[in-house]
Amino acid sequence: MFVCFFADDLTRYRPLHAAVLHGDLGWVRSICDSDQHAIEARITVNLDTALHAAVGTGMAIDIVKYLLNRMSPDQMVLKNSDGSTVLSIAAIAGNMEATKLLVKKDESLSGVKNNSGWIPLILAAQNKQEEMIDYLLQYSGNIFMPDGNFSTDTICVFFMNLVTGAEFYGELIMLQLLLSYKYKIIQYLYVIYKFLYFYLYLLLI
Repeated sequence: MFVCFFADDLTRYRPLHAAVLHGDLGWVRSICDSDQHAIEARITVNLDTALHAAVGTGMAIDIVKYLLNRMSPDQMVLKNSDGSTVLSIAAIAGNMEATKLLVKKDESLSGVKNNSGWIPLILAAQNKQEEMIDYLLQYSGNIFMPDGNFSTDTICVFFMNLVTGAEFYGELIMLQLLLSYKYKIIQYLYVIYKFLYFYLYLLLI
């Protein structure tokens, strides 16, 4: 039943997908104004909504603004088949203008993970989006906080991406990152030191 319904949506909303890709706001508006379901319809085989597609183009900012104004909070957090929200797509594409609009409307999107467990900040790092990394750090920097609520895997993946992208990232930005989080890094090093000290103590007694 779902497959049939999804296939019907793909056919029914092919004009909407085309309008988004062509950046035709008038066409998008006409379709959405006449069909309330169009806002949240899955218009690609990857289960993208019109907003996913608009953000992914990196150009259709007028369409992004229009769709955001029409969407409910629940529609804002819809995921595609990869588990990506619209902010994840924006992070991958390096779409700064759309990212700022999305975060302004729902800051919690910065912490939503995809199917691989990666938040938008990690995806930006993986795709070497320097400006995006700098911006999202303001909202996702709490992954470094030693409060017991962070994901160790997320932190490891984040640093792995920074290391593999170090040549791109540049010495200055790496220095800024380290300075920004020097106290948190020191806290982590202290925890590791205490663990090693206790481990060696057990070996010696």
